[in-house]
Order: sequence, then structure tokens, then C-alpha cells
Amino acid sequence: MTICDHELRQIGEDMIRPFDPDSIYSIGYDLTTRRYVREPGKYADRIVLTPGESIFVEAKEHIALPADICARVVLRNSRIRQGLLLTAPVYQPGHHTPVFFRVTNISSQSIALDTVNGIASIMFERLDGAVDEPYSGAFVDETTFVGLGEYKEKLETDTVNMEGRKIVRHNKQVGYDNTLGIIALVVAVISILNMSISMISREDSLKMVLAMDLSIIGSVSAILGIVRHASFQGKVKESSVLWIVAIVAFAVAVLVLLVLP
Repeated sequence: MTICDHELRQIGEDMIRPFDPDSIYSIGYDLTTRRYVREPGKYADRIVLTPGESIFVEAKEHIALPADICARVVLRNSRIRQGLLLTAPVYQPGHHTPVFFRVTNISSQSIALDTVNGIASIMFERLDGAVDEPYSGAFVDETTFVGLGEYKEKLETDTVNMEGRKIVRHNKQVGYDNTLGIIALVVAVISILNMSISMISREDSLKMVLAMDLSIIGSVSAILGIVRHASFQGKVKESSVLWIVAIVAFAVAVLVLLVLP
């Protein structure tokens, strides 16, 4: 049975420290944010969550649950509408701990968070009776955030390092781009040879042959530059050399047409 406001006013001070009666609402208690935890030992008072990003929140409140009460952390309605998602454990009877929970930005916009505006509240549920074994798990003495705690060695191998995955994806992309570059180079060489032989057999002028060959080089370089620019998400240094080659090739082709007799 969920404990309501009038009972919370009576017993709240025994379960919540610091306790503020003004934070009580009809079926729960509004939590206040102490700090944000990026990892054990790394804290922040203000953060900006980008889309898909998560962070742990440490509340100012410490709870000390008796043997017949458990607690659940829930997200405020306004924060749900803002685009946050909250995950938290069920705090078991007998657990003494600061309140920790994780929030994730599931919206398409970045969300700024601070320690002034509330994020979550906590609800208490009275059981039919006291449990035989109050909580004595891995996080029973957690006074500051310890991450995976004693589960670290057991679960660390199941955790995927996203930075490593990004490096693998990057290396694959580089491999694809290099393969595409080699194919384009071979196509360019074959095209230049075919075009040159064809134009020479038609007894076209030397300047037309050179201009056409340079145009082919410029076109292939420009196409590769566009591909590299898109592959590396707009990083100029990855495609600047190809853009320069394309511009120089087109410029020389024009000069050949204008200067050579």
C-alpha cells in the first residue's frame, strides 16, 4: 500500500534525511538534486544531456527504510514531457543509502540539468509485514556512488566500450574509402587512356587531349572529395587535398585551352 501525505508527515523524518515537510505531496516526496555523477569520483552541478546520453543523479536525501517499507523513484510529469527517461532500483526494506537514479535524454534536443530544478520524487510502499531478511546486498554501505561496486569484475566483460566501437567503425570507413579511391583511380586511368587514344585516332589537337584528360582527373577528384567529406561528417582536412587537386586540374585544363595554339 502506497504511503500517503498525512502518514509521510508523521514518519518521514525517520526515513528521509534531510527532511522537508514542504516536499511532501499526496503520494510521495519530491527529491532534490545534489550532483550529477559521470563516474565514481567525477561530479558536476550542471550538465547538458545530448540526445541518447545518460547520467546518474545523486539526490541530497538519504533514506533509511524500515523492514516493512520499500521505495520507488519516479520521474516528474514535467520531465517526462521534456524528454527524459528515468531508471532506478526498487529500494528494499532495510536499505540505508543516498538516493541514486539514472536519467536518459530520449528526445531529439539537448537538455540542460542543474541542482535547482527538481527531476524526480520518491514513493514509499508499506508491505503486509516486515521482511525476514532486510537488504544486505552489494550497495548496502554505499555513501557515495561506487558504480558497479563488487559487480565490476563480473559485469565489466559484458560492457561494450563505445569508444572502441567508434574506432572500429572509423577504421572500416577508412578501408571502404581507400578501396573506393583505388577503384576511382583505376577508372580514371582507363578513361584517360581510352579518351586519349580515341581523340588521337581522330587527329584531335594536343590541347584538346590534355584538356579532356585534366577534366577527367578533376571530375574524379571532385567526386572522391564529396564522398570523403560525407564519410568524415564534414571534416575539411579529410577531403581538402582532393578538392585542391580537382580545382587545379580544372584550372590547368582551362589554361591549356586558352594558351596552347
